[in-house]
Amino acid sequence: MEGSIQIQILQILKEKVGNGYTILELQEIYELLPKNVMIQQSELKNILHQLQDCGYVSIKYLDNETCCLNLLQMGRVQATKMLEKESTEKNSNINCTMDKQANAVQTRQNKINLKNLAFQFIASFSGGFLAGIITLIVVLTRR
Repeated sequence: MEGSIQIQILQILKEKVGNGYTILELQEIYELLPKNVMIQQSELKNILHQLQDCGYVSIKYLDNETCCLNLLQMGRVQATKMLEKESTEKNSNINCTMDKQANAVQTRQNKINLKNLAFQFIASFSGGFLAGIITLIVVLTRR
């Protein structure tokens, strides 16, 4: 059930949040949830934090009455996917573990690329320096 609540909240946020950060009253989100969904305020706050952990939203602040958040691109894409998937399937869950694994692989690749870049820079610098020294020696020995 929690996954479907996350999906519903993500879809509500897609409708309510424009580009950039938007201030929302938590009551607005409650009112837009289906009537059969009963959650407490602390549960709503936990779900919003879970969506942030998955990289779907960015929360500037979240208090007992209002929140300021931005629906990130991945959240918009996920909400659209879930809406399409929901039309074919009734029970869907948000699974951010695959997204986290993909982000971890990308981070490792970026670190490897930075190591390669540093090595290439040092090798290029050393080669240029060595060429300069050799040229200097050749010029000095011809005199």
